[in-house]
Amino acid sequence: MSFVSRQHRRQRMAMSGKLQSADDETATQDCKLVDMSVGGARVEAHLTDQCRSCVLAVDKFGKFRAQVVWKKAPYVGLKFNESEESVAEVLIGMAVYG
Repeated sequence: MSFVSRQHRRQRMAMSGKLQSADDETATQDCKLVDMSVGGARVEAHLTDQCRSCVLAVDKFGKFRAQVVWKKAPYVGLKFNESEESVAEVLIGMAVYG
């Protein structure tokens, strides 16, 4: 079994959102946010192999530009292109206002 050393601690989430392809704004699908850190997120979604970058939209909390770094059905790993500070502010809001 291999272990990945994470740069940031993940916070478990149970929120719904939407994934939008960065290449095709009409390609949007519902997803479930499983966990999130200031560096990225794990979502439950079914992306095509061609999708390399996307936007994760979380109701009431905003949008995050991201790169798809791994896929293991039904999960997708995202690395945010946003500053860690801006994502940290959103995580605090999610914890407080969930």
